[in-house]
Formats: sequence, C-alpha cells, structure tokens
Amino acid sequence: MIQSIKISRFLTLTTLLVSTVMLSSCGSSKEITRTRHTPSTSTENKKPDTQKPKKVEVVEVDEKEYPPIKSPTGIKDVSNNLVSEKKDLYRVKIIMPITSSSHSTSNALDDEFVQYYAGMRMALEEAQRNNLNLVADIVDIGSQNVDQIIKNELSNNIDLVVGPYSKNDVEKLETYCKKNQISFISPWRTSSKIAEKDPYYMQIQPNIKERYYKMINHIANNYNPDEVVIVSRDTIADKNLLHYLDEISKSNFKTKGEQPIQKFQVNKDTLSQGLFAFEDLFEKGKKVFVFPQYKFEDEDFLYNSMRRMAVEKQNNTVKVYGLPILKDSEKISYDYYSALNMHIVVSEFVDQDNPEVVDFRRRFFNEYGAIANSDAMEGYDLMGYVILGLERYGKNFQFSIEDKVYNGIQTKIKLMKRYNDDEVNEDYENFDYYENGHLDIISFIDGKFRIID
Repeated sequence: MIQSIKISRFLTLTTLLVSTVMLSSCGSSKEITRTRHTPSTSTENKKPDTQKPKKVEVVEVDEKEYPPIKSPTGIKDVSNNLVSEKKDLYRVKIIMPITSSSHSTSNALDDEFVQYYAGMRMALEEAQRNNLNLVADIVDIGSQNVDQIIKNELSNNIDLVVGPYSKNDVEKLETYCKKNQISFISPWRTSSKIAEKDPYYMQIQPNIKERYYKMINHIANNYNPDEVVIVSRDTIADKNLLHYLDEISKSNFKTKGEQPIQKFQVNKDTLSQGLFAFEDLFEKGKKVFVFPQYKFEDEDFLYNSMRRMAVEKQNNTVKVYGLPILKDSEKISYDYYSALNMHIVVSEFVDQDNPEVVDFRRRFFNEYGAIANSDAMEGYDLMGYVILGLERYGKNFQFSIEDKVYNGIQTKIKLMKRYNDDEVNEDYENFDYYENGHLDIISFIDGKFRIID
C-alpha cells in the first residue's frame, strides 16, 4: 500500500513539499519483468500531441540479460570485487527542486521537475504489483540546502540516492555517498570531474565526448574524410570542442590512412550579410557538415547556418550532423530537418505513435489532468530502471547490471565504467564512475525522426 500525500488530479506545488512512497508485500519474492499495460483504444480525455515526433525501441526485459539473483549473499563483480546485495527492504532518497523551480507557472504540471516527479510516481505505483519492499522518500531541496539534507535526511541505512539538479549539490552528495558507500544516481548532470575512483556514482546523461565519438564513428563508417567538414566559430568554446573532435577523428579515420577531417571557420558577418558562407565547400565536394555546438547560447549561430546552407546547397546532397539543440530549437523548423538530411545524436528519444507511449500519456492525463511531456517519461523510465535493478540485483545493483541495456519508453540506459584520464586505461578495476553509454543517431525520414543507428 502506498502511504503518502495523494497527488490530486489538478496538481499544485504546495502538495509536493515532501512525499514518501512505500511499496510493500507479503509472501516470497518472484521474478519480475517490467510492468506492462494493455494500451487502451479509448480517446477519452485525449488531447492532440504538439511535440516533435520522436522514436525509441521498446522491448520486454530479457531474463538472459537480467538473470535474477537467487543467493541471499548477492553477486560479485569479479573485476573489482564489489557486491550487489539482496535485502528485505530498500530505502531510496529522491532529492529534487520541486518548489524552487524558476519555471513554475499557474499550472504546476507545466514545470519540468513536477512532471519528472509525477512520472516517477507512476512507476512507483506500478511497482506495487511486484514483491518489492521499497520506501522512497521525495525530498524537496527547494525548502532546504544540501548540507541540511545530508545532516537530516541521509543515514547509513539509505540504499540509494537520486538527484539533485545543482552541480554543486551533486558534488557534495557524491563526496558524502562515496565516503558512506551509498549508491548515488545523478539523473541530470554529466561531468568527468565530479567523481574519482567512486564505484557508487552513476551518471545517466552521457558526456559530450561520448556523443562526439558516436557521431564521428558513424561518419567514418559511411563517408570518406575528404567529404566531411567540421563547422566552427572563432571562439574559445568552439576551439575546445575542436580539440575533442580532432582526437576522435584521428582515431576513427586512422584505418583509412587519411588525414583528419577539415575544419571550416565561419564568422557572424558572413552568415548575417548577403555573402556566400558555404558555397565554396559545396563546390569542393563536401557533403557532410558537422556542427559540434550544443548549448542554447549557440542557437542563433546554428539557425543562421542552417538557413544559409539550405539556400546555398542548391541541388547538392547535404547531411548535417549535430546534437539535440538542432531538434530542440524553436527556430530550426521541419523544413531544415528534411532539406539538410539532419543526423542528430541523442540520449533520449520517444516514438509518439508507440502504443506504450500512447497508453502512458492517456494514463498520465487521467491521473493528473495534464499532458505528459518528455520530463514525465524521463522520470518514469529512470524509476523503472531503479526498481528493476533493486528487484533483480538488490542494493548496489550497478555492480551487476553493467553493460546491460534497459529499454524505457523514452530512455535507454546502459551503465559503463568511465575513466577521467584521456589515455586508454587498461586497469579495469580502478575506474572512476559509472555512466550511461547508450546513444542513438536519429534522422528525419518520411516526415518524422527515426533511429538509424
């Protein structure tokens, strides 16, 4: 039975200050697959979806991939002797800025963190059907600082901490959790500098280097280096990005015995004035244009570049490779997706036509009176992953679940060991942290984005 504050159909932020969800059951434990709902064909309470189309493959959990633990002593990771431990009861702390978000509006479910929380809540409620004893405390960091939370909310009997959002708070919690050997998931922050030699720390967002590697590897498998160009500006930020890309391109193209791919610097005046920005590149046979910029501060540069390329390419074949800002930008329209054959590296993707997604959105609306956005699905997937890990492997499930892929309705998670140094590290026991290594490349085909790799 869930013992907590009931989330009303029309959710208000004041009802979400602190919530505890308790999942309990009687009887012996049993093997678990992800809870599935039979999609309803009813259109009651259904509103049109105005989000851009997305896609993800959803499959049942394979017991060969997630074999259940039958020994009460747990299972060992032979590479580092760390142990996952099955328990009778699991305690999880979820730390989120629910009431402090600057995005709050009159409709609380417009807020990204409340959507995320509501999605997590749905996954927790579904888990009641399985024999998992779990107490999940939702701590609102908006009403206290992280030092107070560490002092008042955390103890050695906590099995897992999820959150928070602020990088400084993540760093403090990482230090505490490492010292006390508490598993810690960071859902939003990604950095190679937060953790060192910490097997309890997990990042769900893949880092920027891995995104570039995925991109360049796909290009190297499909094109010759003389067809490719990396587009940048004369800024310190872009020069730093080029450093990453240079090393990755050398590594990926070395089997072909070719030089690294060409870099092309374009300035703001060239894009804004009536001069040709990319015409010379088209004439030289360049087909693949890589845009490594990923921040919303880069939006104007990216939009103007796409606009000029769409005009100047004429009948030339063009493929643009980039990061989610190209898809998330309000300025870059569907016309550019198609005309420039965009290929985008993403860590999260959802097919709005997927029956499971349609069913989730229907159930979310019936429960909360609001349309689920990507934050709700992200929260739902993360908590589903946590529940599956605890059910199958127990406390410190990351020691046993490494390299296995979890398929959510939006997010795929494949934990991998990461190392902070730039050189290849063959000391597999002394890794620095775990990180989600799953990335997809999507392309706009037949009017919607689809996964191509």
